[in-house]
Amino acid sequence: MNGNEFLDKMSFADPAYVEEADRPVKKRTTWRRWGAMAACLAVLLGVGFLFFPTSTPNVPEPVPTELPTLPVSMGPSLGGYGYEGYYVRDISDLKNTSPSQIGSLPDTLPVFRNATGGYPLQVATEEYKVKMLTLCRSVAGRLGWDAEKTAEVWDERSGGLVPTTVTATGADGVKIEVDQFMTVTITYPDRGGPLSEKASLVLRTYDSAYELAEKLLAEYQDLMNFTNPRICVTGGDYNIYGEQSYDIAFVETGGTQTEELLEFFFHGAEFACNEDGEPWRIRLTCTDLSDKVGDYPIITARQAQAQLAAGHYISSCGWEMPGEAYIRKVELVYRTGVYDEYFMPYYRFYVELLVEAPVVDGMNHLAAYYVPAVAEEYLAPLSTWDGRFN
Repeated sequence: MNGNEFLDKMSFADPAYVEEADRPVKKRTTWRRWGAMAACLAVLLGVGFLFFPTSTPNVPEPVPTELPTLPVSMGPSLGGYGYEGYYVRDISDLKNTSPSQIGSLPDTLPVFRNATGGYPLQVATEEYKVKMLTLCRSVAGRLGWDAEKTAEVWDERSGGLVPTTVTATGADGVKIEVDQFMTVTITYPDRGGPLSEKASLVLRTYDSAYELAEKLLAEYQDLMNFTNPRICVTGGDYNIYGEQSYDIAFVETGGTQTEELLEFFFHGAEFACNEDGEPWRIRLTCTDLSDKVGDYPIITARQAQAQLAAGHYISSCGWEMPGEAYIRKVELVYRTGVYDEYFMPYYRFYVELLVEAPVVDGMNHLAAYYVPAVAEEYLAPLSTWDGRFN
């Protein structure tokens, strides 16, 4: 993976940052911003960035000759403020938010159906439960557990907001939980956590986070099941008290640009540690990408900016996009919300908000605005959504 291109104080008027639009848009679809429903869902289930382990996703090769129309995502991708917002001193504070390279993107990118997502959540089939159980037992084996002595308990749901899960508990009280989105959560209750006397470690500098990540990689690479892992120190934004923090994650590398983009957003490992540097929670994201819809033509970042300026975007932010002059960075991402019917690429614009937004002294307040990267001719029309809070 070649890392991120942080376009400090960027403006698309400079062609050095983005490629020229070289594909005509066959027809235009009218669509607006998403509504307060996303903010409500965010309270129940924020997604943010999940990183996860295993090998490069097995993407089926056959591509349909006629690609189906895609609905624009309403799945949440929210932060700690009730919307996806960031406080930074400079845009370069944000680390490892996407491996995309805006100036050299492929002409097409794959789109996948969310195997058990959507709204309401789909019921996990018996066949899918076998996949969940297989993953659970695989992780248990990596931990050295005796499968015959491991108790597995199902918490089955019939849709709605809570997914089906299977939990295995080891002899030492360590738990493995696998939900129907193929997210594995390993918890060590004796090492700390939110309800423990042992405090969680807050990593205040990039260097301290990277140093700890090197130690975790040496100890847990087999558990993550990566061949060519890359340390991915994420975060770097500030809270309302002006305190900066970082998180530790790992991703697989060594594939094509598209493969590494998929690895970054759908397969990875993230760690939460106590003050002694011991992980009390390890989360492995192993998203099922077996149901590929097809490879879709994508628009350029310049075309996406034009859509953004016209008000055609989705955002969990309650403030209107203040204008192109306030764009600070753009990157290509996959939205990974569990309520998304499809996993598809978007351009994420980081936009500096104006004075009516909450202010922290010395900080710039940014919010994320999304424009689908898929060409408009393949998008369903959106005529009733409004991206502002009620």
